[in-house]
Amino acid sequence: METLSILVMILTAAGNNLLMNPGFESVRDNAPARWDLFVMPREGCRGEIDEETAHEGLYSVKLHNETPYDKEPANNWSQGITANLRNRELRVSGWIKTQGATEAAFWFQAFQRSPLRILAFESTARDRPVCGDTDWTEVEMRVTVPNETDFVMLRCVLLGEGTAWFDGLAVEDARRSEPEKPDQTPAGAVKDETSPQPRTDPKGAAPSQSSVSLEELRTSRQALADANRTLRELNTSLLAQISALQAEVERLRQEIQTIRLQEPVRGAEPPFATSIPWPEMPVPPLVPHAEPSKEELP
Repeated sequence: METLSILVMILTAAGNNLLMNPGFESVRDNAPARWDLFVMPREGCRGEIDEETAHEGLYSVKLHNETPYDKEPANNWSQGITANLRNRELRVSGWIKTQGATEAAFWFQAFQRSPLRILAFESTARDRPVCGDTDWTEVEMRVTVPNETDFVMLRCVLLGEGTAWFDGLAVEDARRSEPEKPDQTPAGAVKDETSPQPRTDPKGAAPSQSSVSLEELRTSRQALADANRTLRELNTSLLAQISALQAEVERLRQEIQTIRLQEPVRGAEPPFATSIPWPEMPVPPLVPHAEPSKEELP
């Protein structure tokens, strides 16, 4: 089943789409694979996979806010893209459905790692706001990725209250996503026969459907093998990181125990005369950021 889910993600992400599992059809533990959920804890507010409402396929993702928050947290589903997209123009698109929603939109954020900051922010709500009671509506936007970008985030966001569903997302190279131009050859004119022709076998026959299907199967099999190899490498790396973290936790535990044993009696001079400043930690990239003000954007 896990291998089948990987294959589904490979096939649905094939082509120009940079997202994995863009239609939420690969589901693990009742959640869409490769997507992260942030919902600020509050009664009646939730995010979930929905198998009853979908624009295409079997599933969509859903966000529901019973009432507005005092301070908007921008509850969202998100996916990060680490491919090198610097200076590229992207087309972001997808489908949104709402019921009593204040506002639902797709957010695009470009991040720099060090120091961690948002280099660019765009929302489909600027040109095509979706709110109230709305049936499935396609929205899109064009974004240019800044040169200093290390990774980008795509978010399905619900603001205020109500319910929103999201499905059929795509992040594509804007140049490749342009529709092909129709044939401009005038009626009755002879086409240029020097243009590339379909490949034929030595007897002059066009390739059979079975040979084409076999080639597609080989390509898919190779893609699956590459994905499995990548997953194994990721698992090895994660295991090493977990081991390192466990060792660090054990070291800190022993250090705390030592400090407790060395605690002075009441009224005595503390053993540490100097204080070490606590390092400032950057905001994790998966925590949603509210729409930055104009002063915060570079």
